[in-house]
Amino acid sequence: ELAYNWGVDGEDVFGTNLMQENEELEGFYCTNFSQISGLPPRLICTPKVYSLPSLNQLHSFTDIDCFFSNCKIERHLFPSGGEHYIVQRYWSDALYLFDGNFNELRMITPPPVSNQSVYNFTQHLFNDDDLLEVNGVRSTPADANGNAYLFQAGQETGAVLFSRTCQTGYVSSPDGLPALILIHRFNAPGNLVTEVYDARSFALLHTIPEKADRIVPNGTRDYYVSLPKPDQTVTVYDGTTLVPKVVNTGFPASQIFSTIRYERNRFYTDGTLELYFSIRQDDGSFKVIWMDENGNLLHTFEGAHLAKIDTQEGMQDKLLVYYRDSTQVYSINGTGTNVGAPPDHALLVSPNPFTNYLQVEWPSEDAHTLQVCDVLGNVVLTQTISGKKSITLREMQQMPAGIYLLSINGVRGHHTAKLLKQ
Repeated sequence: ELAYNWGVDGEDVFGTNLMQENEELEGFYCTNFSQISGLPPRLICTPKVYSLPSLNQLHSFTDIDCFFSNCKIERHLFPSGGEHYIVQRYWSDALYLFDGNFNELRMITPPPVSNQSVYNFTQHLFNDDDLLEVNGVRSTPADANGNAYLFQAGQETGAVLFSRTCQTGYVSSPDGLPALILIHRFNAPGNLVTEVYDARSFALLHTIPEKADRIVPNGTRDYYVSLPKPDQTVTVYDGTTLVPKVVNTGFPASQIFSTIRYERNRFYTDGTLELYFSIRQDDGSFKVIWMDENGNLLHTFEGAHLAKIDTQEGMQDKLLVYYRDSTQVYSINGTGTNVGAPPDHALLVSPNPFTNYLQVEWPSEDAHTLQVCDVLGNVVLTQTISGKKSITLREMQQMPAGIYLLSINGVRGHHTAKLLKQ
């Protein structure tokens, strides 16, 4: 099923189209799908809530003067009390709290933790009482050190539990590890540090002498990592001892194109921290680098401008490597990454858009299966190829104009490219 907010001719439309893969189309006016583990899915189209897949209206909040133009509805699953709906009218500081059966429970007035009245609602994060909690950052007059923002954590009653001037601040609460508050602030003019507080007691645990963020690769152990420095290094601090380790990336910060991502137990099985990122080379080309915390190069993907590990509940992790006109997908077995030898280059097609013929090149002469599908997934061309790294497809001139997907499957990976027939 697809939900999208634009017309097929590219013209903006008011509302949403809900379309199934067989192209059956039903018009609606929002895409606010609420899918919370353990609860039935809902479609929230302010001021109404619908069941899925039946699209039966369950409730309308018009009785509290909530309408599309002046109101926001949030659905939450809290540890105490289960499913709740929070209704906010834009001109009022008070919010309405309803249970999962749409019974009004009470009005709440949290402290204004953001300039846009955006609330990050939690429960049992900062303490064990059943009051709802909020946290956020809002602007404030700059203090003597130059901090022009304020991080606050508070409760639904308006009580403020924690407050600290800052440049930025956020709560880090990974599963299985303690929740922490990270505050980036100037402790003296021009001197930026990171303060780490326990989210339960608000006790100061660490002061890191630079801006650093908490990472929890593979969800088992935490670190604090700095941004890339001009001298080609990043600093990694142990999450418990705060012992720093300087990692030489081999590239200046100006050459690192993507955010540095961190993993553990992908290439190694001993818990060694691994880093991967893309660089922009002097000739304008890109390369993805995968290395360990000791500076050892583990793998490179020539020509790739981005890589990420896709982790979804109930599915096997996959490594996705993005090239200019294709994406390579690799399996990950949990203790290593089956990337094999790096490709010479990505899948190349030309010309694209095309009219009559299409030239296709791929990385190796191994046996490949080439397949072309239309936008509905119908296979319009299949060929098995061996001993070649390129082919000219003249059969394409017989196909109607439109968008097609070309895929190459072989022992060295799966390559795809989108085609436009004029």
